[in-house]
Amino acid sequence: MTIWNIDALDVCRLQGEDKKLTDLIDSLIRSDALLAGIPLSSIHTNLRTNISDGGVDASVHAAIPTAFIGFFATATCWQYKATRYASITNSDLTDEIRKPHSKKLILEGAAYRLCISDDMPPQKRNDWEEIINAEIRKISSDAPKGMVVTAGQIAAWASLTPGIIIQFFKPELKNLLCFKAWHRSATNQIKTYVPIPAWASISEKINNHIDFTRTPESILLPLQGEPGVGKTRLTLETLASNVATQGLVVYTANDSTAENIAYMLSNTDGARAILVADECSLTKRLAIEKALSGAPERIRVIAIDNTGDRPPEGAPEPWLERMPSDSLEAVLEQNYGQIPKDSRIAYAQLASGYVRLAADLCRQHGRISAQGVGSALANIKNYLHARLEKEELEVLEMLSILHRTGFREDVDQEFRELCQLTGITYEKAFTTASKIKDNSGFISLSKYAYITPEIIAHVAFEGAWRRWFASAPTSMLSRMPNTILRSFSKRVSKHGSPEARREVSNFFLTRALSFEPHHLSENSRVQEFETICEIDPEKFLPILASTIARASHEELTKEAFDVRSGEWGPRRKLVWLAEKMAAFPEHFYTAETILWHLALHETENDISNNATKIWIQLFRIMLSGTATPFDTRMARLRERVSNASPEEQPLTLRALDGILEPHASRMVGPAVISGRLTPANWQPQTYRQQRECLEMALQLLCSITTNPNSDLADRAKTALAKRTRTLLGAGFLDIIRGAWNNTPPHSHHRPYIIEGINHFLRYDLPNFEGKEGIDTKKIEQSVREWASIIKPQDLHSQLVVLLGSHSWSDLGLEGEEQDWQKVMEPYAKAFLGDIELFKQELPWLCSGLAPRAFLLGEALGLIDRASNLLDLIIDATEQHGSVSFPGAYIFSQLKSHPEISTKLNTWLDRIQETNPALAFNVIMSGGTQLNFVSRALALVDAGKLPATSLQSFQYGRLEALAEDEVLSILERLIKAVSDDDNGPVEIILEFHGALKRKASWTGQTRNTYTDIIWKALEVGTEEKGAFWWKRALEEFSAQDPSRAAAIAARALVGEGYDQKESAEGILTHLAEKHPDLVMSALGEVMLKGDRNQLFYIFKFTTLFESIKTSIVTDWTNANGVEAARRLARHLPSPYLDGEGLPVVPELTRKVLSDFESDERTFQEFCAGTHSLELMVGDIAGQYDQYANVASKFLAHPLRRIREWAQYEIKSANSRAQSWRDHEEDRDD
Repeated sequence: MTIWNIDALDVCRLQGEDKKLTDLIDSLIRSDALLAGIPLSSIHTNLRTNISDGGVDASVHAAIPTAFIGFFATATCWQYKATRYASITNSDLTDEIRKPHSKKLILEGAAYRLCISDDMPPQKRNDWEEIINAEIRKISSDAPKGMVVTAGQIAAWASLTPGIIIQFFKPELKNLLCFKAWHRSATNQIKTYVPIPAWASISEKINNHIDFTRTPESILLPLQGEPGVGKTRLTLETLASNVATQGLVVYTANDSTAENIAYMLSNTDGARAILVADECSLTKRLAIEKALSGAPERIRVIAIDNTGDRPPEGAPEPWLERMPSDSLEAVLEQNYGQIPKDSRIAYAQLASGYVRLAADLCRQHGRISAQGVGSALANIKNYLHARLEKEELEVLEMLSILHRTGFREDVDQEFRELCQLTGITYEKAFTTASKIKDNSGFISLSKYAYITPEIIAHVAFEGAWRRWFASAPTSMLSRMPNTILRSFSKRVSKHGSPEARREVSNFFLTRALSFEPHHLSENSRVQEFETICEIDPEKFLPILASTIARASHEELTKEAFDVRSGEWGPRRKLVWLAEKMAAFPEHFYTAETILWHLALHETENDISNNATKIWIQLFRIMLSGTATPFDTRMARLRERVSNASPEEQPLTLRALDGILEPHASRMVGPAVISGRLTPANWQPQTYRQQRECLEMALQLLCSITTNPNSDLADRAKTALAKRTRTLLGAGFLDIIRGAWNNTPPHSHHRPYIIEGINHFLRYDLPNFEGKEGIDTKKIEQSVREWASIIKPQDLHSQLVVLLGSHSWSDLGLEGEEQDWQKVMEPYAKAFLGDIELFKQELPWLCSGLAPRAFLLGEALGLIDRASNLLDLIIDATEQHGSVSFPGAYIFSQLKSHPEISTKLNTWLDRIQETNPALAFNVIMSGGTQLNFVSRALALVDAGKLPATSLQSFQYGRLEALAEDEVLSILERLIKAVSDDDNGPVEIILEFHGALKRKASWTGQTRNTYTDIIWKALEVGTEEKGAFWWKRALEEFSAQDPSRAAAIAARALVGEGYDQKESAEGILTHLAEKHPDLVMSALGEVMLKGDRNQLFYIFKFTTLFESIKTSIVTDWTNANGVEAARRLARHLPSPYLDGEGLPVVPELTRKVLSDFESDERTFQEFCAGTHSLELMVGDIAGQYDQYANVASKFLAHPLRRIREWAQYEIKSANSRAQSWRDHEEDRDD
């Protein structure tokens, strides 16, 4: 529902008001005609409702195919009846049709329409139409069918046209005026409009823009000009020249309201309007244009503004210049002809083209004459002193301090801060400002307050400077809040005297120059400097960059988060400021310098948009966050690379590597920065240009590979090696090869390169097959030739490639187990035949740098029949600690040579005392032959290993354990559970899920096992164990549904989110067969325990809906109002069924009826309606829909449902507005 929706009852209230109904339907007809491009000459109306109409109140001599529900499929003639349908007889219906004019139009082919301000049963309407059409056929058998248009249809028709709704039904809507109300307000001072020849072209632009037969370049036409020159009046009079537009017009001088209306129009199918948004900021213009961009066939917007802000790259916008003196004199002559001509000429000259000021001078002619025209008109200052009372002048001057002052709603803090700054009480200032607006019109008051015309603002600011600033400018400026500095600076730049400009400039400059490195940790100083930089970034951003550049490490690494205030600290503000300013090419170098120094002293390592990552982002080809061309940015990066110290070099390499990253993303920044539209990110326009950019980055990276600093050169080669697949896909094989001068890469580069080559050949190259100009066979041949060159020749390099990567693709394995043995066998034989060679490689194999060393370990274990390498491997295991290679060797040895277990067990007896962790890893590799269960349990019992280490038995060994061994492990785990650690529970439940033979257990073994699982379920688990907890509880719920329900109910208010979701699902399922048990379990946790307050926070509507309504209400009634309060937010919300009819669920109706008198129950129900909802997309539009649904319940018989509907509508409309203000608030 939108705020302009009406229903049949609203139309029924027009009964007895013939003229109002006539005006309403005529306006609707004209609006439809305008949208379809039907000329007004095709429409004839009769505004005289008290004279004979010949049976017709209006006629349309053309079809309007786009109009509402087929009323205008052909030419039509209309009869209006502002009466109850019961007062109309069948003979009345036929008499109207027989009247001369009706008969004539029907014979000409017009379809007859009877419009009545009443609703009637469908059958009655059908009866009437049969009577009407029978009479029409007597006149002409070929005539189109007649139709009865009832109040409900009129309401639906009118609800598509907000301007008409405001005029006829809802004139009280806040901040909105229909055309007639706007006309009355705008013509209050100057009744007669005089066309201004100099403005004719702009008037023509407006007329063209509202011509719905044309497709406009943009749905929004901006109109700019200084305050008071006549923008609003020109727009009004242009629209007034076409009576058909008037019903479509919606006027507002509040740009937030305009944005809100725009979204409502966009979300209402068929809604049509000409939205006039006065005092509309650039930010709101963009939002409105975006919201309505898909509806040019039914909506047009005219946005009026006096700020002068405009898109830097947009088309020229209409700008209304001040009225020429002769035109202004003509306006005064028409409206104030009783005033002597000489006085009018004098007033026109003094007003300098501002018609509003000239009109006020004319209205004050008597006072001016009494004081002596010459002295009163010496200048505007004298006039203001004579025109305004002392306190009015003071408040006018106060408001002149800012270019525009937030006055109402969410921006009224600016007005309050001005009052505090000047020492004028808020109440006095508010009342006086309203008085000035009403008496002189020098102040415009809506959401924002500003002075009009501009010449008054100029004079008022001179007075404000003398009154508050001149004697002690530094003191006054120091007290000015940061929030209004920008608006103040704009006023000074536009209207400040040389003295004022000098003082303000010196103040800002002094404050900026006094900003020292130690101030970087002071939130207030950084925030002030941030504001100053946004006022004049060209002047002050370099000062900030210089300060940061000379700051020490300690000064740049202060705490990034202000724990006391809960707000981000100064560093975050600096990063955000630099990121925003980097968008503009003229500020790129300065912003980059700031980010560079902050990145070198990074403190926000856990933040995705920290200084380091934003600095790296600046050099990406796409989504860089700046409009600066790539070659300019590369020149800067090349400079950084050349001048970087050893400590700085890694950061430059990260930037180059970031350019090669194939996947990039970034957060969208504000639309307006420092009063300017944020320019679009630079990006290549063609694939060729993109390739050139990538080549630029590659050349720079390759140049570093020959750097005398070997560490730096190696880092550069590593970056290239890791991007092999991406670079091959882009066709840069020759450049990559050149980085190694066509020689084999270092062994630690090879795994990356070979993996990249294999992935490219296997996954990417086939995608190029069949593409024009690409010879995939030649590419494959070249890549394979390079692969053969870099193929490692020495044994260690080969091992690095084979075992130094986590990927299997370079072995061609793809999960085929038998192949690895063939690959590893030659190396295993080589080591077995050359023990010295094996000794050389053994430290590397046990170092952890070879993640796949277990492949070689298993191969060696299989062929070392005499266990020649066992002692060497045992010693290396103790020395290096890694068991991947030794464990695989021992595993293979024990399979083929079980006799070595004696030696291994002796060794384990020794290291089990000195290095229990190593011993445990070895015994888990050896299995039963190393007594792995008893040894592991002994280590846990002795406190040398945590019980959670026993999780290792789950992987591949569980089914081999005896029943008593499984129970022994589970008993240690359940015993280890504590309030601080329920990790063992997760392991127990994973064991339970993985153990397949538990179902066959019987007797005491089964009882003990079951008891352990129940205990684990009752303890619960962390998030990652919720899956196994759910599966186990679902299984055990069949054994004891009451115990399962109690566990799940407690979990419902537990600390784990996933477990909470699982618990709700289990309880919902249990409720199908055991609703009473579920309700009893829920009741326990709802009314008792230390976490029952969570039922006021979370929402379990689906769960309570799954329980029989009578069971829930019986429990609620038995436990009284406390039960109702905890249940209320979980009640299902009212909804509309498939036919759009309002439905209140039975449980909701019963609880709100039984506890109607309890306010807390009602409040909890309202709070729960949309609790914990996740909203995406057009959030404001979704709130509009909530209000639409709620409106259907305003007449519900249950009081609490009616009150809920009122609350829901108010809340939804408020939140919709808040979301539409969100972007502007963020920019501010």
